[in-house]
Amino acid sequence: MLHNGARLTLWPNWLDAAGLPLAFAENGIEFSTLHQAIHAAPAGSGLAVVDRNMIADELHHGALVLLSPVELTGPYGYWLDIAPSFASADSVQAFAEWLRAEGAKGAQP
Repeated sequence: MLHNGARLTLWPNWLDAAGLPLAFAENGIEFSTLHQAIHAAPAGSGLAVVDRNMIADELHHGALVLLSPVELTGPYGYWLDIAPSFASADSVQAFAEWLRAEGAKGAQP
């Protein structure tokens, strides 16, 4: 996976967590978006290390299967970017609260 032209360490980090040789990360295809990796895997391009939330439909329909129960939390995530002039608005605060609650639901087993 590439981010701003730099190779992310998602695959080596997963290999390390799984106790597998880091040499496995030396070969492979690099994608600039998770969307590309998600669609390349069921097309036969190989394995993909992706956010499980982004492949819920593919897992449900069997287009993708989990390789392993090993999961890790990466250094990247999602955030809500609000201009300071709008940050205290009731509607913005209500949306942010709802978003946190939805995120917490997804984190539950």
